[in-house]
Amino acid sequence: MGAPESARTAGAAYLFESTASSLAPGTVVLSQTFTQAAPAIVEGGDRFGAAVALADVEPATAHADPIIGAPGEDAGQGVVQVWRGGSGAATYARMLLDHQAGPGVNEAGDHFGAALASGDLNGPAEMWSSDEWGVP
Repeated sequence: MGAPESARTAGAAYLFESTASSLAPGTVVLSQTFTQAAPAIVEGGDRFGAAVALADVEPATAHADPIIGAPGEDAGQGVVQVWRGGSGAATYARMLLDHQAGPGVNEAGDHFGAALASGDLNGPAEMWSSDEWGVP
């Protein structure tokens, strides 16, 4: 579950484990403090958790991997973070950037990661992201 307005709009995401009949008692909280270089800087306006999806995109695990959008990151350029799912934990895997203006070029105001979707079209799971204008 995403909470993009928490921590002065820096945002957070929450993972709840479930059993066959209920939610497990533990909650895992993900935030950008896990992915920033030390010392961690959490910026208001990043909106981490604005979009959340689950898909088994990391081949190293057999679990659903959390995919979390932060469309306000870096002056609204936006990023998508992929985490490795696991029993009782999730670890940061990688960050995805929008390159519609060319390789390595992000544009302020794109808000990449504002929308996420996942599915399984041809075997392994796929993940899609869009900016707030609907451009994938």
